[in-house]
Amino acid sequence: MARRLTNSVTRREVLRSAAGLGVFALAQIAGATIGLRQTSAAPHQQLTMFVWSGGTLPAVAHEVARSYNESHPDVTIEVLEGQNYEIYPKMLSAYKLTPNQPLVHFGYQNVQWTTQGDRDGLWESLDPANVPNLKNILPAYRRPGDRGVAFCLSPVGLAYSTRFVKEPPTSWADLWNPRFKGKVTTIKYLWYYNGLVMAARMNGGSEKNIDPGFKLWSEHADQFAAFYNGNDDLRNMLVNGDAWLAAQDGANVEVWKQQGAPIEFVIPKEGGIAIPLYFVIVKGVTPAQKRIAEDVINVMLSDRWLSRWAAETYHAPTTIKNIAPPSLRGLSIFDPKEAARAIQLDWVTVAASDTMWRERWDKEVVAKMH
Repeated sequence: MARRLTNSVTRREVLRSAAGLGVFALAQIAGATIGLRQTSAAPHQQLTMFVWSGGTLPAVAHEVARSYNESHPDVTIEVLEGQNYEIYPKMLSAYKLTPNQPLVHFGYQNVQWTTQGDRDGLWESLDPANVPNLKNILPAYRRPGDRGVAFCLSPVGLAYSTRFVKEPPTSWADLWNPRFKGKVTTIKYLWYYNGLVMAARMNGGSEKNIDPGFKLWSEHADQFAAFYNGNDDLRNMLVNGDAWLAAQDGANVEVWKQQGAPIEFVIPKEGGIAIPLYFVIVKGVTPAQKRIAEDVINVMLSDRWLSRWAAETYHAPTTIKNIAPPSLRGLSIFDPKEAARAIQLDWVTVAASDTMWRERWDKEVVAKMH
């Protein structure tokens, strides 16, 4: 079952919580730990799992949901596709309005919104006893209090159209290079994509001193052709020439290249931006729902599904095991040296500054476009 995010979410889309849970026995099947339901009079449980829309990103979520639904007739996992910047505010609003009726019960989140969720108190802690595959995750990607877990990593660098760009970009400064005037695109408020933080860092500022970044982009607002709303939009813009250059996750670009798109990816000389991706559980779930969500996350952290995710999305798993398909290990996004030198942003400051930066971005940059 799947739903795509639309501009409005009705209350019918908010799944009702239910109390009670059957007894679970754990079994190992095909290398994945899954919860096997024993006979129980527990009510049917319905949970919504969020995943990003676009390209191959939703594939594993749908496959896991179908598999879990088939083996657990008293559980229905629905998959909601969308973008973090759209769905997270709706999740937070639902939590504030009806704390025990989450819009999304668990699922995928990027690093910016995972950190914002820490500030908003939106995440439940995982119980390691219920998620034994946590033990295989590298320590750097276990979160404080186990409020979610990073399951993969990919650097953000520069994506460009090989059809229209003959001299590849080499630096983050190419985002504001005059040769790309009117041909840069980005997601409006995604700070590690839209160049704001890197402009600040490369001009004497930082996340805590963002003014140099706003000054630069205020002066170069005409670099932007338009803003895109999702990965498919970006791919189309680069293919048809509406945009030539964008900051983007290297994994997405590898997928597009495999599909035959004339798009290339480069890690800038300053380094890529390290972007871990997370599984989280949302506050407001019942104990029964939390236990099921933990069980599904444990499945997705198994070797089988992490390897499947890597093959589908070109993201490097954060497991201690070498499970990526051999054909992927030569790609720059899987290069341990690039991971080691990747730029680590101050995500706490980024999350704390989001509202203020949005207001300034609209006034100082968007208002000056064209």
